[in-house]
Amino acid sequence: MKLILLFIILFSFLVKETDAVIPDPNPPVISAPGFVTYYLVCDTVNFEVTVSDIESGPVTLNVTGLHPQITVTPPLPVSGNPVTILLSFVPNPLIEHTTLYYTATDSSGNVSTDYTVIDFPLGILSTPRWHSPATCGATYNLLADDSITIPLFVYDESYDTITLTATGVPDGAVFTPPLPFRGRQLYDGTMKWKPDITQAGFHNIVFTATDYCGQVKTCSINFDVVLPVELSSFVSSVSRNNVILNWTTSSEINNSGFEIERKKTGGLWEIKGAIPGNGNSAEPVNYRFTDKGLVKGNYEYRLKQIDFNGNFEYHDLTEEVIIGQPSDFSLSQNYPNPYNPVTKIDFNIPSDGNVVMKVYDISGKEISTLVNEYREADYYTEFFNASDLASGIYYYKLTFTSGAVRNEKTLKMAVLK
Repeated sequence: MKLILLFIILFSFLVKETDAVIPDPNPPVISAPGFVTYYLVCDTVNFEVTVSDIESGPVTLNVTGLHPQITVTPPLPVSGNPVTILLSFVPNPLIEHTTLYYTATDSSGNVSTDYTVIDFPLGILSTPRWHSPATCGATYNLLADDSITIPLFVYDESYDTITLTATGVPDGAVFTPPLPFRGRQLYDGTMKWKPDITQAGFHNIVFTATDYCGQVKTCSINFDVVLPVELSSFVSSVSRNNVILNWTTSSEINNSGFEIERKKTGGLWEIKGAIPGNGNSAEPVNYRFTDKGLVKGNYEYRLKQIDFNGNFEYHDLTEEVIIGQPSDFSLSQNYPNPYNPVTKIDFNIPSDGNVVMKVYDISGKEISTLVNEYREADYYTEFFNASDLASGIYYYKLTFTSGAVRNEKTLKMAVLK
């Protein structure tokens, strides 16, 4: 009886030992990328993590170290066998050197761990970067009619397309390659410009570089275009039938000089004289020119300022100059005097009438008649050629008759051979 009881106890123990759970020697297996790198801060980055276990029981997966920009689908924690999660993020702002840690636990309590490192391999330079011009906001000083070449170099480290545009571009500026530009990673070119005299002043150009992700970097450059000669004033005055022109330059660069041009209103421009410039000057310089012996009428004047390199610009006198009708009878001393063989004689008459001008020798003998005709009130100039006369003293006489009024005047002149 004792033997049977012992057998029953032994059998029960063997049955319990057979039903006991044997510990699982195989922990869950995590399949995850060791490193995730990205190059464009606007692209969506996706990667998967999978966990499996040879057991038929569920596996629970959890993740720590999650960056706020990273989303996990399905939400954590997640259980199953196998288990797959999708991790997604748009790295803007940048996600740099972030490590995700995975923990997988199976039904037997076995635990496995793994990790993924997320990094941007090019550092923080994700927006376009200007290399040339070296200083954004720089101002270039240049003269009108001088040319300038500016190197332009902008690049983006995302290795994708870049777009370059510009605003405030002055007429005549040439870009190589042309703008707007769209190309791979960088713009390496030049801007060439030769401003003319109408473009004197301050110019601001703003360049906008936009990368594939829409990130923008601007760079502006300025041009201060100055005229070779800055006129601070240009005025005229009239003395009888002479016009006096006065002008002042506030500064001069490379100034060879001025040509003075005149025309009757509606007529053609004529050069009436020239005055040398002052070369280079940072101080005001005053100039004066007298245009003598004009007849009555309306006149316009302008200055042609000429550089040493041949470039020029015009400065117009703003007001019209009016030479009015003479107010009196006048005969001027001839010029030059003495002379050989030609001299000039100026006179004016205040009204319309008969004019007679004759030349006499020292004995009173008539030598020549210069004028004998009816003329309108005006300023006049006559020339006398004494090439057939011997050296000596001669006289010229002007007689003017207008109605009952008669004027006469005689002056002496000398021929010197």
